[in-house]
Amino acid sequence: PAVSQFWPPALRVFPVPPASPLRVNPTNCPYSDEMQVKRGVAATDLVVFVAGNVNLICDKGPVAAARSCQADQYDRPTVGSVVVCLDRVDLASPSSKSKATQVLVHEFAHILGIRAVDFPYFRDPVAGGLPRTPRPFAKRQVTCVDGTPANVIVPSSNTLHEGMTLRNNRYFEIVTPAVTTVARNQFGCPEMTGARLENAPTNDGNCFGTHWEARLFHSDYLTAIRGSTRQHLSPLTLAILEDTGWYKPDYTKAALGPFGHGAGCDFVFGDCIVNGEIPPYGRDYFCSSLLSKSSELKCDPGHDYIAQCDLVNFADFPNSKPPPPSYRYFPNPKLGGLLHTADYCPMHSMVMSGTNSKGEFEFDCQDEELVSKVEGEVFGKESKCFNTNLARPICLKYRCNEAKHAVEVVFDSTVVTCERDGDMMDLIIGSKGSKFECPRLATVCPQLICPANCAGRGTCDYSLPNPRCKCFNPSDTHPMCLNSPLPASSVVATAGTDTGGYAGGYGNVGGGYVNGGG
Repeated sequence: PAVSQFWPPALRVFPVPPASPLRVNPTNCPYSDEMQVKRGVAATDLVVFVAGNVNLICDKGPVAAARSCQADQYDRPTVGSVVVCLDRVDLASPSSKSKATQVLVHEFAHILGIRAVDFPYFRDPVAGGLPRTPRPFAKRQVTCVDGTPANVIVPSSNTLHEGMTLRNNRYFEIVTPAVTTVARNQFGCPEMTGARLENAPTNDGNCFGTHWEARLFHSDYLTAIRGSTRQHLSPLTLAILEDTGWYKPDYTKAALGPFGHGAGCDFVFGDCIVNGEIPPYGRDYFCSSLLSKSSELKCDPGHDYIAQCDLVNFADFPNSKPPPPSYRYFPNPKLGGLLHTADYCPMHSMVMSGTNSKGEFEFDCQDEELVSKVEGEVFGKESKCFNTNLARPICLKYRCNEAKHAVEVVFDSTVVTCERDGDMMDLIIGSKGSKFECPRLATVCPQLICPANCAGRGTCDYSLPNPRCKCFNPSDTHPMCLNSPLPASSVVATAGTDTGGYAGGYGNVGGGYVNGGG
């Protein structure tokens, strides 16, 4: 239920007349039963079949996998299936249940249309739903992101671009209007031409990438990471769903990703580690201390967990491959972060764990069930992780003061205001000389800086002391620019069949039909 109830508040769809029951094609969607084939499912925009432990999929190692198998006349997916590999799902604690939900929310996004095979079918909502890529489709020879050749349908240049990093690593990026605007606003980097897709292969037959690049969008639901740290439904993911032409998202439901927020173009285009050191733009996001039992503890990039740096010497792991030459950032070529999808950039992703009377737990600052023995430490929904000059970071109650444009830390009746990122402030509690570090405002209070990344309908003006949205509609005073239009894109001339647009307003996504099976 948590998953089926997640998406409807965030999306509306173009209704397709006539409003008849949604009938399932059993050839393409074999999980269907006789009723769904003959009579259809009434008042439903999307049917999702759920199956468990399908060997063909689960033997390859994923936690879950999903696909769409049927679409309407405007190419919007209407039926899909998700396979859950139950042996890899832990539901023992609230934290593990939350992570399982994250995985399934991610998979449902693929069903909604965020897959490489769906990119050619995207339509332009500004142009009345005309296809972005010419019809009929024609395959052509391309070099895939992993360097292998393939003969595939390539989305139009108004949807997908190929690029190379400064280290000559190939990638593809989504360049649709809302996505590009949101990506620029996320980092404060107007030089970006789109949002980069994951260039580390995550499944077979994926030429362009199906997830957001974890090196840039680590905290997004749509990265190919099943890590311990918290992920978010970002404005970027809602933007690509809007740019499909099938959905109208509610950007008030988005949560700004803290990773790299406002870190600038150097963060986007530069190395995560320079000559073995963390560059200024990478502070709080990357790390350079080797993982060991005694390695230092810091806050994870989102300041939700207490964690260790995941930098390892791959020489200590004979069965693992060290970073390829173009992903080496240290004098020792065997050093690299554990996450290959994050381009081997080391991060504080190894969340610390402990045991109590209820069993094993993680140091999650927002876990209300945890009770600390450290004076002044508070776990709960209103807490974040703060680095200190003590043996480890601590979890403290905080709040975002919009009027002051600042992070405030609450110690009972005393409130300490962080005026600048990186300032060391007295802890108030504990031994004399104890201090905590003020985190990046853009990380712990991202909503104070251009909320929802201006919903792709304006630019975030980072030149201001308190960055805010400059809306494409000059008379729009909404902080998210929700009363401004989407920017237009040049639509490649359409030809052949199925070139018609659509008309009419949006209707809520609803009536999701979930069927257990397998």
